[in-house]
Amino acid sequence: MTVNLLSIETERLKLDALTFSDAMFIKTLFNDPDCLRFIGDKGIVDRQSAERYLENGPMTSYREHGFGMLKIVVKETQDVIGCCGLLQRDYLPEPDIGFAGLLEYRGQGYLYEASVAVLMKAKERGIYRTIHGLVDPENLASINLLKKLGMTYQQKLKQPVDDKESYVYRIHFTEHNE
Repeated sequence: MTVNLLSIETERLKLDALTFSDAMFIKTLFNDPDCLRFIGDKGIVDRQSAERYLENGPMTSYREHGFGMLKIVVKETQDVIGCCGLLQRDYLPEPDIGFAGLLEYRGQGYLYEASVAVLMKAKERGIYRTIHGLVDPENLASINLLKKLGMTYQQKLKQPVDDKESYVYRIHFTEHNE
């Protein structure tokens, strides 16, 4: 199935595919203390390593799956404030939703708004009937966001990449989901 989930708009936000011009934003985002703690150190220390991450991560996902992490832009100010999108991991049968935001934009509902839009677009396009959410057990803000999205806890999972323990949440779309 060919899907294209690379541009989404909400009332306040525009979500678009990441490009190499977003390299310095990616460096800033993934060096945020909370991102380092809960998502992990991606080794992004300069423009070159950020571009390598973009090429090997989001851009490869766009080509292979038609979806991936998208930059979140506030329409009113054009500020790039975070990322949100679907990730297809080798060890999960369905994609999971991911999100991260710059500290100064947290707590304003932007990640929730972006996440709802991604889930609704995935449902509308019929990408998968089930979407997962992987989260560090200590990341209470992300756990609360997954619950607010209607996701329910499923199990603990040791990620094969780094042997890190995560909680797995999921939402299953039916014909009656809003």
